Amino acid sequence: MAQNETKVIGLTGNSGSGKSTVAKILKEAGALIVNADSVAYEIMLPGSAAYKEVALAFDDIVAPNGRIDRKKLAALVFADPESKAKLDEITLPYIVSSMLRQVNHVLSLGSGHYPYIVLDAPLLFESGLQTHVHEVWVVTADEQTRLVRIMRRDSLSEEEALARLRAQTPEKTLINLADVVIENNYENIAELTDKIHNLLKDEV
Repeated sequence: MAQNETKVIGLTGNSGSGKSTVAKILKEAGALIVNADSVAYEIMLPGSAAYKEVALAFDDIVAPNGRIDRKKLAALVFADPESKAKLDEITLPYIVSSMLRQVNHVLSLGSGHYPYIVLDAPLLFESGLQTHVHEVWVVTADEQTRLVRIMRRDSLSEEEALARLRAQTPEKTLINLADVVIENNYENIAELTDKIHNLLKDEV
């Protein structure tokens, strides 16, 4: 990478892989993180871009306060591939458009503002965002580690956590599409941090 050139990295990985931890380490190293989950949250708030479409597409998911019940929606889409495909069809165009707007705005400011822009996106390939990055980083961990992390993080049963894992792109597929693979079975965040910093040194 040329000096002062901003590199755009696509960061992805299945639930429980530790992708968010990698994104946090990259942010601390000076990267701008554009997070797909944050965008997805914003576009489904009442009055926002995808709210009406999602509310009409799925029965009984609007809570009494007028907001979409995200826990109920998640349980539905992770249990039913057709529902997940429907949700992705509605929301992904909005998510991609918003993320690319943020990237283009930063790039328009000229080089030197950020050494890296990271598109943190679980559905990087499904959305087509990989075509807008210089490099794809995939975070992986063995299935049991991911399962335990999901159960602990989201207070899910083992059955619910397994349903989430089964609904996602197989990890082998992600690895085959990656430019950089980060194995993250670490319990010690210092080891993962060292690995990320070494990768960034190699980029210079």
